[in-house]
Amino acid sequence: MHTVDRGDEPKGLAPIRRRYTPRWVAYYRDGVGNKPTDAKWQDFHDDLSRAFCGLCGYCEDNCKGQVDHFRPKHKFPGQVYKWDNWVLACGPCNTKKGRNWPRGGYVDPCSNSPSERPEGYFDLDTTTGEIIAKRGLTADRRRRADRTIEDIGLNRYHHLKARKGELEVIAKHLKEWPADDPKRQEFIQFVASRNRRLSSFICAWLQEQGLTWDPA
Repeated sequence: MHTVDRGDEPKGLAPIRRRYTPRWVAYYRDGVGNKPTDAKWQDFHDDLSRAFCGLCGYCEDNCKGQVDHFRPKHKFPGQVYKWDNWVLACGPCNTKKGRNWPRGGYVDPCSNSPSERPEGYFDLDTTTGEIIAKRGLTADRRRRADRTIEDIGLNRYHHLKARKGELEVIAKHLKEWPADDPKRQEFIQFVASRNRRLSSFICAWLQEQGLTWDPA
């Protein structure tokens, strides 16, 4: 998981938020009326997918994706139509996360606060493919990191297999060029892009190999 900047909310969202949010608040907060059936957030799926470069905001794998409400609808009805509460999520991550919301919440892949960004919570084990909580976290931050990993299933077998497999492929390709070959550096620059799947693990592995690239 790495920090994602969603950018500005799409045009046309504000009037939808004003129209449909009250019924969610009335039902979940006030216990009034029937459960809302609108799902107008689906109209903005393509906008969200572009903001996330077609990558799941949690596991960083390629996905058509679903609009996940980071803070779940039943607990935060006032944020159902908030752009800054939407995360593009693959089906497995979204399903695993479900309606869960532990005390203190989860690590937000789009946090505006530098101290709350994923990079401040997680380390990456490029040998096993696991995401692990950073050492030295406070008890509350450690709990948030662990619950994010566990509840969203970030270390499930298929994730570990994909991460290790991707690193093996990259390592194999790098051996095809001498260290001073410009094509080798072009390849490193390409695979280190944040627009690529599993880029957090790729960048961590490249750093471990002593390789550098332009992060721009």
